[in-house]
Amino acid sequence: MFARHVLGQKQYELTDYLGDVLATISDKRATDSLTGDTVTTGAVDTVASWKPVVVTATDYYPFGMQMPGRYLSDTSMHCYTTKITEPVDYFNFTYYLFSAYPLPVTPFGGAYLSSLIGGDQQLNTFGHPGDSLVISIDSLTPGAVQTLKLVTDGGTTTYGAHVISGGLNVGNSAISYAYGGITTIFFLPTTPSVTLVIGELFPSGLPHVSNTLNLKGIYLPRFDSAVFEDVVTSVCNEDRYHYGFNGQLKDNEIAGVGNHTTALFWEYDTRTGRRWNPDPKDNLFPDISPYATNHNSPIQFNDPKGDAPGVATIASRVFSFASKFNLVWDIIQGTVSNEPLGLSEINALKSIQENQINRLKLENKKAESEDGEKKASPQTKVKREHTETSRKKWEKANNKEWPSEPDNPNKKQTVSHIRALKDGGNDDANNIEPKPKEEHHEMHKNNGDYSRWRKDAWKAKKEN
Repeated sequence: MFARHVLGQKQYELTDYLGDVLATISDKRATDSLTGDTVTTGAVDTVASWKPVVVTATDYYPFGMQMPGRYLSDTSMHCYTTKITEPVDYFNFTYYLFSAYPLPVTPFGGAYLSSLIGGDQQLNTFGHPGDSLVISIDSLTPGAVQTLKLVTDGGTTTYGAHVISGGLNVGNSAISYAYGGITTIFFLPTTPSVTLVIGELFPSGLPHVSNTLNLKGIYLPRFDSAVFEDVVTSVCNEDRYHYGFNGQLKDNEIAGVGNHTTALFWEYDTRTGRRWNPDPKDNLFPDISPYATNHNSPIQFNDPKGDAPGVATIASRVFSFASKFNLVWDIIQGTVSNEPLGLSEINALKSIQENQINRLKLENKKAESEDGEKKASPQTKVKREHTETSRKKWEKANNKEWPSEPDNPNKKQTVSHIRALKDGGNDDANNIEPKPKEEHHEMHKNNGDYSRWRKDAWKAKKEN
């Protein structure tokens, strides 16, 4: 069982700070330019630069509608096989006899070349590490894996071949001397030109010991010139990428390409900037329609899940408005990190506070208008004993140590009241229990305690 990766089947997103997919590029690259003789077929040339293959590109109006004429996309869902004409870069090997090699071939140390009958070249070395043959190779493509093939015809010892690029050894192989043949070397050049160094693999260093290697020729990697040919391809008239505005899934079957997106909590019409279903967290925004999106400011806010708009910044510090209120509470409790907030995030916090006040006013007005409602008694300020005192009291009553936070053994868990002080509870040992800080806050949020306590405090203030 095996798997094969076919280039051109994968796409990479290029997005902006809002998460909008502006373009996608393929994992298949294309030739941008060649150097050398790019006209004559069979002439030696190399790839000078590559370019990405752009699969889709889209410009959006603020609320996500795709700009007509400013996006690459088709509308139908039919595919067919056809032929297109495109330039094809042929990669092949060019064979050179050592006796007619066009580039410098230089012996070093005590090594030297001698000619044999039939045109072969014989490398002679004498067991010294410096005895070697240096062969120049050019017209390579840096950053692309290359292959060269060395053709030999026997010898007296094992030789080694090393490819040097930019001063680094980027490929090597042992050369069998017993029978000769073809030695294949894979290498990754960092420069357009490299050197092939051939020397004894295990030089003995003994005097008067002569070794030889018969060299016939060498196959070098070469790009042939780009040739325009008919290529069979599959053409699909459909939207080639299914994600767009705010990174959400496009549902093109409902209203056309890019006119409708879907997320976890909504179905959204990018043309009107309105959602199909009411916002599940509309109680956080009593001053805005439950069908409004992105706080009516899609340049500043985004809403990837469709549940609550968040502040989108270039640094991708995306905060949902649902968690902004919790962040305010955490700031009050002193539990957030020292990481500074940006100006847009501070303004968002102020907006949350104003929305919370407006929501409480509406709730109080509704409560006062209901017949038979009991007015809330003035909120009495409950004096709470010192936290450490409560912990020691609990430890004495339970005969064990107060536990630490799960993720911080040096920090004690918070003191949680089984019956809250504001609801008539006390600091007795049987009414308190240890609870991790996050779990403690989450419990009060889920119970609606923070909202209820603020509501009672608001009523008490009005009555007084």
